[in-house]
Amino acid sequence: MSDDTTPADATAPGEPTYGKLRSEGFDHMGESEGYRGNASVSVPGAPTAIDTTVDLMGSFEPISGRFHWYGRVRGLADALPDLDLPTGTELTVDTPDATVTVVVTGRDLWGSHMVDGRGAPPFDWI
Repeated sequence: MSDDTTPADATAPGEPTYGKLRSEGFDHMGESEGYRGNASVSVPGAPTAIDTTVDLMGSFEPISGRFHWYGRVRGLADALPDLDLPTGTELTVDTPDATVTVVVTGRDLWGSHMVDGRGAPPFDWI
């Protein structure tokens, strides 16, 4: 028996994770496909792209018959305090594997921007 409590699939802090993201403690949520890590985000009205972190995940929706992906973009409010990003604003997110478009759907209590993905996600999902 091992005293090591680190999961076999754990990554070092700051390193991206790909593939299955498990929702610990919520058995009904199961597993989602996703990406959690660094990204460069282009924002309309900002002079340069913002280096930040994103949490993107998704799942197949059997009723609509499509893969729906969504997530959070962290740190934009801190990096761009004078720039308003209302619902419907399109952002370009550049991850190590893909460049994608997301649409702002709101802000959470911590100031992160919630987003819905457009087109193919920036992670393997099949």
